[in-house]
Amino acid sequence: MRRDRGKAFAGHGVRAAHCPVVERGDDLEACRLGVGCDRGEFAFVAVLSFGPTFLVASGMKVESANAVVSATSWVAIPAAPLGAWLAQRTNCPSGMIMTCLLLASVAISCVAHWGGSWAWFVAIGLLFGPPGGLIMTLPTEVVAPQRGAVAMGVFFTCYYAGLGILPAVAGYLRDLSHSAASPLWFAVLLLLFATLSLIAFRVFQSRRRCIRAEG
Repeated sequence: MRRDRGKAFAGHGVRAAHCPVVERGDDLEACRLGVGCDRGEFAFVAVLSFGPTFLVASGMKVESANAVVSATSWVAIPAAPLGAWLAQRTNCPSGMIMTCLLLASVAISCVAHWGGSWAWFVAIGLLFGPPGGLIMTLPTEVVAPQRGAVAMGVFFTCYYAGLGILPAVAGYLRDLSHSAASPLWFAVLLLLFATLSLIAFRVFQSRRRCIRAEG
């Protein structure tokens, strides 16, 4: 009986560990998640980096502009664990992420169109806090334990590569358009892209379950 169990376990492990389609899917999806997630994170970085210059261009004093934008990061810190707690209570992390990203895009759009205030930037910080930790756990949902190190390495490589490139793109758009609001509109587009990336991830996850069920 023990030998039969051992053979069954070994056979299952071979199928899971040596299926090239599954392994390529792990790495590819980790790459896609890294590319998609850094879009959402950079939107937050764009608000912190280009928000003060936008407010100054709108007529606010430098000291006041820096104080208003700094409120975004301060409120995002306690919002992160609060979002994780709410996601656990509601058992809907994807809904939490997409809701926060979409509402954040609306808030940034309002700032870019009508100008900033304490209320808008506090709201942006509260909305950016919850998705951060939840997004970082997504690769573990599709990556097999034996390939976790490789897939997470791919994920963070794509993630930080994007964070290095996108600020330069935002700055170039600002110089090209001669508008201080351009980086904020760019952030809105990136948030929408991050939301679509999450939807694509869930579709991939569903298809993967079907492949495993058939196998």
